[in-house]
Amino acid sequence: MPDLEVVGEAADGHTAVELAARLRPDVVVMDIRMPHMDGVNATRRITDRPGAPAVLALTTFDLDEYLFGVLRAGAAGFVLKNDPVATLLEGIRAVARGEGFV
Repeated sequence: MPDLEVVGEAADGHTAVELAARLRPDVVVMDIRMPHMDGVNATRRITDRPGAPAVLALTTFDLDEYLFGVLRAGAAGFVLKNDPVATLLEGIRAVARGEGFV
C-alpha cells in the first residue's frame, strides 16, 4: 500500500524488541507466538519505552487470554491472521492514528 512502508521484520520476540528500539517505527505488527520471547512479553518491552510505537497484535488464536494479555501488555489493537487483509490494513492505520482496534 502506498501509505505503508515495512521497515523491519523479526523472526522472534527478542529481535522484534531490538528492531523496534533501533528502527523506531510508527506501528509494530506483533505475532503473539514467536520463539525465544512471545509477542505478549515483546509487546510489554516495546511499549514500556518512551516514545514507543503502537503495537497491533496478530494471531491465529481467538482466545480471551491472548487478547487480554496483549492488551494489558500495551497493544493498541488485535487482529486475527484469518481476517481479511483489508482488516489488517485498517488495524494498522487505526493504531497509527492513536486509536484502538479490536
